[in-house]
Amino acid sequence: MNYLVFGENSGCLLGKKQNDIKKPIRPELFHDEVCLDFQTNKSFATILHQNGTVDIWRNDLIPTNYKTKSPIVQISSGNYGHLVLLTKDQRVYTYGDHNEHGQLGNGSLDPNTKELYEIVSLRDKNIKKVYGCQISAFALSGDKKNTLYWWGHHYTIDNETTPKPIDSNVKTVYNGCSWHIFFKKNDDSFYGWGYNHYGQLGCGNKVTRNISVKVDLPVKSSTVVDVACTNNGSVIRTNENNIYIAGSIQSKNKLKFEKIDFFEDKEVISMSSGRKHVLFLTRDLDLLLIGHSPINNYFPSHTLCDSKNNIFALINLGEENQNIGSIYMDYNYGVLLKVKTSPLLQDLKRFYEEKQFCDSDIFGIPIHSLLLKIRLNNQMEFEEIKKAIEKNFTKEDTLNFIQWVYYEDALSISLVEKIESMFNIKNLAEKSIMHDFQNLYNDDDSKNFTILVPYEDPDENEEDECEEIPVHKLLLQIKSGLFRDFFLNLKKNTVSVKDYSGKTVESLEIFVKFLYTGTIDITADDDPRLVYDELSDAMEYYQLSIYCSLTQELIKMKNNYNL
Repeated sequence: MNYLVFGENSGCLLGKKQNDIKKPIRPELFHDEVCLDFQTNKSFATILHQNGTVDIWRNDLIPTNYKTKSPIVQISSGNYGHLVLLTKDQRVYTYGDHNEHGQLGNGSLDPNTKELYEIVSLRDKNIKKVYGCQISAFALSGDKKNTLYWWGHHYTIDNETTPKPIDSNVKTVYNGCSWHIFFKKNDDSFYGWGYNHYGQLGCGNKVTRNISVKVDLPVKSSTVVDVACTNNGSVIRTNENNIYIAGSIQSKNKLKFEKIDFFEDKEVISMSSGRKHVLFLTRDLDLLLIGHSPINNYFPSHTLCDSKNNIFALINLGEENQNIGSIYMDYNYGVLLKVKTSPLLQDLKRFYEEKQFCDSDIFGIPIHSLLLKIRLNNQMEFEEIKKAIEKNFTKEDTLNFIQWVYYEDALSISLVEKIESMFNIKNLAEKSIMHDFQNLYNDDDSKNFTILVPYEDPDENEEDECEEIPVHKLLLQIKSGLFRDFFLNLKKNTVSVKDYSGKTVESLEIFVKFLYTGTIDITADDDPRLVYDELSDAMEYYQLSIYCSLTQELIKMKNNYNL
């Protein structure tokens, strides 16, 4: 992943103080390296490197490298100066200069700033993920019970200096700059746990919970896909891309999740929380903020766009940052870390969350069989691939692998080696979804859908009345919600474009190539104005302009040629 920073900060994130908050820049301490993760808290910042070590630095800007016997595969920073780390061999370590509430889990209240401390009691728990929170931490096991462990403090229990189980059958955990958390269980039911003085658990009251409570969503058919937790409030995003809020992020306490109508026409693709605020990134690359942040100090160029809900527009990131896919805001209000991904990856993430066209599963986890073959670049039949995975992978390994297939999430070193060995792949870490689809463009044998375009003068083409343009149905489904709706009712594998001139053939071919490769070829003999007009007409005709990134490419082309 590559990162950019935007906004005022404590200094340790950039290697120097950022004065121009209007322009996102790359932190100097990253140099030219692509790192696996980056976390911050009130005391220090941490980079997880591809070699399984971490660099930790404070305001002196001098990184100190730490490593364990087994490579570090995940980090999660707690807000009050503590860090939780997970290694390849599933051991949990902590680090930090704050431990007054037992958040290091080392059985005492003593800080630990000299070395990483292993929580030995979790050594045999098959831990698969760790989470830092306000002044606590959590660890999720990969055993049959999927137990969630907790240590630290959350207002109802005295300081807990060693991990204790709080629930089981947990699938996904959502944490943040908060005294509370949420999690989904294996049946996708949604639960809250922890501090609830402002109603931030959304369960209908203000009772703080040391036993998890089930949280009912406003729409029963909804599924939670993202959560942002502040000190006193919570925001959830559902699979219908609706935004709901509970607690006190705005001016009054909400004891149950209520929908924010402002976001109805905004497609949010990522959220991140600070202490008293939540930041949103939309598909149009707008950064929006809701909450009590001292916004005048950190984002002076903001605009109030919804006084009812206290929502501010901060900045539009512009075309030069169109491949940003998610955001991260640290404890110190104004620091925003943006993770860069491709437009195709954003489309694919949304497509997978809908689960509408998954045609198979592995260990019960839904998947698109063709996409799996594309990502592995493998000639094996899907059933052979599935059989090999279910024989050699755990369910947790499979889930991590599928998240790599769709989201390009980082994989552990051991899992990368296993995948490379099983499927004869070299340099798996260097593979990208965009590169895989670029290769797919020339693979006519696997294309399973045909767009038929009538010739301008059929009499000159007596044998065939239409030009055939083959495509992969999966790609059209990924790129367009309209095509997804279209394919729900269309059972055949062709579609005809009627009453359109022969020029559509050329423009549609250019358009289809762009969908696969993200590029448009213009030669010296081409009239860019005609190319632009033809593509614009085709885009309007196929009703795709609001869905795919070709629109931005057309605007860029128009500006470049002063059209």
